[in-house]
Amino acid sequence: MGTMRTGLAALALLLALSGPARAEDLRELVAMPDEVRDSLLMNMQDHLVALDTILSYAAQERFTEAARVADQRLRFFTNNEGEEAITRWFPPEMAGARDQLRTAAARFSQAAERANRSRDYASMRELSWAISDITTACTGCHGHYRVR
Repeated sequence: MGTMRTGLAALALLLALSGPARAEDLRELVAMPDEVRDSLLMNMQDHLVALDTILSYAAQERFTEAARVADQRLRFFTNNEGEEAITRWFPPEMAGARDQLRTAAARFSQAAERANRSRDYASMRELSWAISDITTACTGCHGHYRVR
């Protein structure tokens, strides 16, 4: 009987461990109305497309276009209601992350313009670091906050 109980316990443990694991999401939930959340998510999706476009332009050495995209699409919100409609729901630290992204986008834009002029190793390295600053701002915020 003891062997059977041990076998059943082992089977139960195996079944429990083989099911889909769900890790608890420890990021801070930022509560906001559904329409505001949806607008924020659309803006973040646009930022992701903008980042992809920036990387593509940089790889093609089209630095002026990359700078323009950073200036126009990473530094501002594109929702019709205006930025305040979304950001008034942000905790202060999340607003700081938004500002970090804006600063990184401005730095990238300046680095891209320098790379366009000089096209030397130093300017390309600066451009790489500026791209890293953008992705660091994104991952820092996404790693700390969630909206659903």
